[in-house]
Amino acid sequence: MIEPHRKTTEQKDSQAQNQLRVITNQATVIAQDQTTYVGGPHYGKTSFVKAVYDATGQAVDPAKVQVDLTNVNWDQPADYRINLQYTNPGKTVSATAHLHIFALDGRDITIHAGEPIPDKTAFIKRLVDPGHMANATQNVKIKFDDGEPNIMADNSYGLMLTYTVNGVTAGAHQVLHILENMVHVNTANQTTYVNRTSY
Repeated sequence: MIEPHRKTTEQKDSQAQNQLRVITNQATVIAQDQTTYVGGPHYGKTSFVKAVYDATGQAVDPAKVQVDLTNVNWDQPADYRINLQYTNPGKTVSATAHLHIFALDGRDITIHAGEPIPDKTAFIKRLVDPGHMANATQNVKIKFDDGEPNIMADNSYGLMLTYTVNGVTAGAHQVLHILENMVHVNTANQTTYVNRTSY
């Protein structure tokens, strides 16, 4: 018989110590989108990896992620899909980043003294921004090196065109040339006779 004032304890089942514990593989790769322009920086593979974690959730060196850039043409404006893949024992994870490449090229302009300064669109040789073509030209900014020029003949003025996408700015430095005003002089053809004898 158990005395009322005595404490009792339960015995734990020894089989519970032998149970198999399953831990979820937490391997993860997180992609990061990038933007550049034709003639601008070429991003390395790790630039497209925002973060990567192994099976236990610990951060991993981004260089261990496979990044496929074989479809990218750095001289062709487009939106490119970049495939990322990370393999951890027992699990392979993937993600997709996007690379946006746009283009801005300018041209020099020549006018004559007395003509108005051309609109900024005259200085744009090429502007290609995939997905933003409807209003792309409106977003180009123009700035003369020394402020608004005082148009004088036989002079040149530097200017900068800039266009920004996703915080990335492309620039094109161009020149406005001013020539002397052309004056046209028309002369009439005349015929004279020398030593003409009157009859």
